[in-house]
Parts: sequence; C-alpha cells; structure tokens
Amino acid sequence: MRYLIGYNTALDYWRKNDLVVDASSRSCRSFADPPFAGLLQLPALSDFTTPPLHLVVADEAARRRIEGIACHLSPSELPPHSHIPIEDPFHLSTPEAAFLQAASAMDLIKLIVIGYELCGTYTELPNGNRELAPRMTCASLQRYLDQASGAYGIKKARKALGYM
Repeated sequence: MRYLIGYNTALDYWRKNDLVVDASSRSCRSFADPPFAGLLQLPALSDFTTPPLHLVVADEAARRRIEGIACHLSPSELPPHSHIPIEDPFHLSTPEAAFLQAASAMDLIKLIVIGYELCGTYTELPNGNRELAPRMTCASLQRYLDQASGAYGIKKARKALGYM
C-alpha cells in the first residue's frame, strides 16, 4: 500500500525542508485504500510532527475517522507531477500540488504568503526564519495549475499566482 501525504502536512514539510524535486522523479500513480492501523508509529513520519497527519485518499470509501489522521478526497485523476516518493510506503505532494490543496482551505492573502515562501529562499516558522532553496517557481506552479484545470481551489490558486 502507498500513502499520499498532502494538504497542511505537505505544506509544513516543504516549509521546513528544501528537498530538491527532480521533475523526472515525480509520479502521478493513483493510491489504493490503505490500512491505517499503526500508521502514525512508522519512523518515516518523524519529519511530519504537526498533528493531524493529512493524507489524500482515492475515494469516499477510503476515508476513515482516526485520531491523528485527516483524510482528504483526491480528485479522480491527479495531474502529472502531483507527488514524489519519499520513503516507502510514503509519497509526498509536490510543492505545486500542496499549494493547490491549500487553496481549498486558506484565504487568498495567506495563500500568497505561502506561495512566496515556496518560491523564495526563506521560510517563516514559529521558531524562527531560516534560509532554504526554492521549492518551486512561479513557472512550475503555472504549468501544474494548467494541468489541474478542474480541481477544487483552482481559481483561488491562479489568482494568488497572479500576485506572486
């Protein structure tokens, strides 16, 4: 089984880490209905410390109500370059995908600030700022949004990109 980490958990990861994302390594495969028992105890999740863990699931039947895990429904088909493998069995939403996911829950101003962070060389964390490599560019975000034309939050994401 594979798990797709997304939404706030992916954003938190990208705000703290400057993992270089090679476009050729990005994946767009779909995800099965994973078993969630014991998931939060896996050592691979040590970088994802802010609860709850946000996971993207394939369909309504895969959603679960489990303490410490928030399940979000994925669109029927994820655009290419939506996630990358990080450590088996986990995949992580790319910065572009996490930005689009954030558009469904954040107000426009906060989304623009997150966009500046992901495209910039800094991050604003509660425990202090730190320099990072850019996690995405405005051009890579534009390409991603062009492929995700019918996704929830797309209008707000495009509007935020216009300000970025």
